[in-house]
Amino acid sequence: MEDRYIVAIGRKDLMSYITACLSCLHDDGGYAIIKARGRLISKAVDVVMMLKEKFIRDLIIKEVKIGTEHLPSADGKLIAKSWIVIRIENPRRRKR
Repeated sequence: MEDRYIVAIGRKDLMSYITACLSCLHDDGGYAIIKARGRLISKAVDVVMMLKEKFIRDLIIKEVKIGTEHLPSADGKLIAKSWIVIRIENPRRRKR
């Protein structure tokens, strides 16, 4: 897994992440890994669904991982933060 195929979801608009994913999907690797935490998980799912419905209809959702990590807050307490990692592949660019 190369860092150039990782798209970390943040506060930008949806199309920014869709464009980044399309760039990864049309590259030699033919895949993208979308990562998000907390409230941005829904945006990550929106990106994948928009890619599948509007851009690459036969897009393969290869793997979805979810989990929770416990991070220290400013006052020293541990807070739970959920995360998601979605691996998608372009079937026409996949390495065999």
